[in-house]
Amino acid sequence: MNIFLFEWKKVWKNGAVLKVVLLFLMLSAAIFWADAAMDSEIRTAYLDYHKTLDSLPADEAADLLNAFTLTDETDYIKGHALELIHSEMDSVTGYEDYRQSIQNRYTQSQKISVFQGTASGQNQYMQRIAERYKKLTLHFPLTLQPYQGIRKLMEFYPADLFTVILLIYLTSIVFIQEQRSGQYAFSLTTKNGQRQLYPAKFLTVYFSIIVYLLLTFLFYFVLSGFLYGFPSMTAAIQSIPGYHAVPYDWNILTYFCVFLLLKSFAFFILTSLAVFLARRLNSEMAVSFLLAGFIGFSFLLSDRFQGNDSNSVLRLWNIWTLLQGKSFIRSYDLIRFHGLLVEAYWGILLLFVLSLLCLLFGKKQYQSAKRTKGGSFHRSSRVHGLFFYELKKTFICQKGLFLFLACIMIQIFILSQYNDYFGTDEYYYQNYIDQFGDRIDDQTDEKLQNEEQRIAALYTELETTENSVTAYKLQQELECEGGFQRYADRVRELREDGRSPLLLKDAQYTLLFTNTPLSRSWVILLCMSFAFLVISVFYREKATHMELLQKSSLFGRRKLFYFKFLTLLLYFIPFCLLGAVLRLIWSSSHYRLDWDAPANCLEIFRETGITCSIRSIFFLGTLLQCIFVVLALLLLSRLAELSKRRYLMPAIILGCTVIPTLLSPYFPVAWLQIVHNLFFIFTASVYFISGTLLILAVCAAFITERKMRNE
Repeated sequence: MNIFLFEWKKVWKNGAVLKVVLLFLMLSAAIFWADAAMDSEIRTAYLDYHKTLDSLPADEAADLLNAFTLTDETDYIKGHALELIHSEMDSVTGYEDYRQSIQNRYTQSQKISVFQGTASGQNQYMQRIAERYKKLTLHFPLTLQPYQGIRKLMEFYPADLFTVILLIYLTSIVFIQEQRSGQYAFSLTTKNGQRQLYPAKFLTVYFSIIVYLLLTFLFYFVLSGFLYGFPSMTAAIQSIPGYHAVPYDWNILTYFCVFLLLKSFAFFILTSLAVFLARRLNSEMAVSFLLAGFIGFSFLLSDRFQGNDSNSVLRLWNIWTLLQGKSFIRSYDLIRFHGLLVEAYWGILLLFVLSLLCLLFGKKQYQSAKRTKGGSFHRSSRVHGLFFYELKKTFICQKGLFLFLACIMIQIFILSQYNDYFGTDEYYYQNYIDQFGDRIDDQTDEKLQNEEQRIAALYTELETTENSVTAYKLQQELECEGGFQRYADRVRELREDGRSPLLLKDAQYTLLFTNTPLSRSWVILLCMSFAFLVISVFYREKATHMELLQKSSLFGRRKLFYFKFLTLLLYFIPFCLLGAVLRLIWSSSHYRLDWDAPANCLEIFRETGITCSIRSIFFLGTLLQCIFVVLALLLLSRLAELSKRRYLMPAIILGCTVIPTLLSPYFPVAWLQIVHNLFFIFTASVYFISGTLLILAVCAAFITERKMRNE
């Protein structure tokens, strides 16, 4: 117990830990608040309606809600607010119908031959669900209240992502840092060290995560209550839209407790896995990538293996369903394995056993024996310079080359899975370009007029025909109208603006110039390389005091920083160029790109006024990307040189860059895309590029001047 208290105080008296926790709280709260503030007018109308409806009996509230709908549904804001309240009203008044529908579905299935008989696995599955809901009796009231805040709270998964990064950070400072410095081996020699040190460190990391988890949950609960109001915790959980599937007689408070319990257990599994990896691999880079891969793979599988399929056995280890909570406490999650139906929550027992095995095998650190090579090994008598040793240390000893190859392989994998699906309008727009030509000439107006007459004739025929087959064919033909309208509007815009009379297939240039999963993954991997590589290059000699010896060598004090910085450039410049080359190869191999066309012929550059060719804008943009990376690298290198804490800076970089970029496509918050726009500048405005470039250039000049003055 004394060792645990010592480890606990050592962590929470660390100012860096408090800074990281505070930073993550502020970032996640900003995302939560910004997402809710996007619909502030709708939220105001939503709460105004609730003030009127909540105090009424259910029947009167339903009638009044219908009256509001008839008068206010044409107003977009009020109409959207009414949709939210309708979903809540349907949850309150329609729960019994929901339960009856399950019974009816099971009864109707018995009339189908394939579902008859107890031997049918699907029949057993449906029977278990029907029996569960038939026996369920609710003792808590179903009440109409503003539940949208609770829904946002329960489904706010960015909090889980920040908690995972905090877990990696704590594992690094509690285990990896002390293992490298030798403090862990020394602590084992103390009284009860061999027996209590390892579990004390594990419990320190785990309970720190639990404290952060509870703190953030209470924090978000207060935020959601401030925005949407605090509903009664004694109402049945089935009152909330989307929670009809909970097959237990629980109120909202009980559900919260179970939800937090499941999350706590999920992080018990993740903590045991992180500690096992840290003890075995002794590398924060390996822990981060493997833990992120485990969670990412679980996230992909979370909705793919349902209870009526033998593949659902994979859900036993799915950590994401535990983090969500909702999946493990509904009766749909039954796992079928060779005709045997198992409740999904039995997977908790299996996961617990696997976690204990991870802790057991992680107690003894793995030490790889040095391999002896047969024969003589010729060592060069040549004395190498500092730059050679920086290259060897970074790319070989610190696995920089492995990190580079891993990032490139991930990019190639994402590129191989890239979906270039076109919508209906885009598909027909490209067809019209092929049909009418990509150049606007004297015959374009005649072609457009003929096509307008053809579409009008199709509408006339559709209105007069009574044959359903003919009507269906006409509707299929009229799907081209959106693409044609886009083609006609583009022709008109090019003529009005006096631009080059060239029509381009914009979707074929999407991968090169727009925000795509590939560009986001590239930015995320770039920022992860910043976090793991920059600090390791500048901190290793500082921790071992070898930096003092290096600076005592010839020109060491003056050139050591620049040697390290040049070593990092040899990683990040090829990283930027290879990312551009991969996108270029994929686009060129799939489409015929018109590289000599003016850039403003593309919709993404239409308002910029850029008249240079697409080839020029691509190569100029790639060059600017490299410049931004170099300036950011110079700034981070100087901060890493000044930093006295190895793991604080990586945690800040991961929290401030990786998480916002990862969340940007799912939350319509503009500032989440700032990091993406900074390094993938094709999606940024000219003012953003100019301003950021000026700021980074001034910072780089100031840093260089101070560096030269100190030397």
